[in-house]
Amino acid sequence: MNFSYVNIEKKQIKDFKKIEKVLKLDKSVKIDCSLFPIIEDAENGCGLAMAELRDAFTDGKNGVAPSYILAKYFSKKCFHLMKDYPAFFTPENYLFSLRAEIQVDYNFKNFEKADINLVKAIKFMISNLPHQKWDFTLLELLKKRLYQ
Repeated sequence: MNFSYVNIEKKQIKDFKKIEKVLKLDKSVKIDCSLFPIIEDAENGCGLAMAELRDAFTDGKNGVAPSYILAKYFSKKCFHLMKDYPAFFTPENYLFSLRAEIQVDYNFKNFEKADINLVKAIKFMISNLPHQKWDFTLLELLKKRLYQ
């Protein structure tokens, strides 16, 4: 497994109840126990762990099966982190998290929700970022969706 922010072989689990809570969210997905320390970190508020797990469950990478339920769960945790800790909230972080949320919905064919978030992201980007910092892939994605 290749999670970039931590060497999971050296991590010790301190509170299995937090991991158990996550495991119960989607019982159809088998999760390798080597991911337990990362799940525990995410449950303890580590934004990098949340983002890594969101991406892993979105794309089915790093040895985990895709799971819409778990991808959305960790995506929402990223948003809550910015809400709970305003120091983490920057327009760039918010747009990045919204872009990841869009990707979750598109990957799992929830096009209506993804399209709503796409429009929200573009409006936010135009209103809050100078054009030098715009994510033009959002505009390309909108173009692609309009011509499907």
